[in-house]
Amino acid sequence: MTTARRRAGWQALLIFAAAGMLSLPWIVAHAIQGLGLEPVVIAALSGLAIVGGAFVLSWATELAERDIPQALAILFLALVSVLPEYAVDLHFAWTAGKDLSYAPYAVANMTGANRLLIGLGWAAVVLIACWRERTSELVIHPRQRLEIRYLLWSTLYSFLIPLTGTISLFDALVLFAIFFRYAASAMRSDSEEVHLVGPAALIDREFGDTGRRVWAFAMFAYACYAILISA
Repeated sequence: MTTARRRAGWQALLIFAAAGMLSLPWIVAHAIQGLGLEPVVIAALSGLAIVGGAFVLSWATELAERDIPQALAILFLALVSVLPEYAVDLHFAWTAGKDLSYAPYAVANMTGANRLLIGLGWAAVVLIACWRERTSELVIHPRQRLEIRYLLWSTLYSFLIPLTGTISLFDALVLFAIFFRYAASAMRSDSEEVHLVGPAALIDREFGDTGRRVWAFAMFAYACYAILISA
């Protein structure tokens, strides 16, 4: 092993350990019920847990792409990533079933989150990517047409909801149908050779196929738990 490769391996290991450690304080605090921590401390620890879990989750997704289609791996990544926001909204929606005064909170929380995601989140991703690549535009890979197509369908349907003034079971069925159709298409999509870097490349290089799959599953579970308890 060359000196450069050994140095890269140690750097990847340190990055992986640091990201994993970000979630540990909140996991421990949650296990012992916080022991009277101040709200600002709870917010800081849970926020760090989400950040650490997001890094671990991204590396787990990269490893999973060695065995399953990229679209399916990204589907799992997206589901876990939205757990905190959707957990809050599910709470409001469940409470609204018993107290209608909570219904506006459920709608406001969901629409507000989507506005932030589309208006700020996507814009930030594009700006950072363009800055890093020193380009003025991002080229969408042809294999990502699947995600774009279903995102377009669900977005177009969402424009119809305000026209009715209600969110009905029919709306839920339509959106669920779009999602499950996308999930089925993702499962049938082709797997492609992926180029791993950082911690994902280190794990893939040091462990065999079985070890890589075990690590990917463990990292998914760890990240899911850290993000879920932070909601």
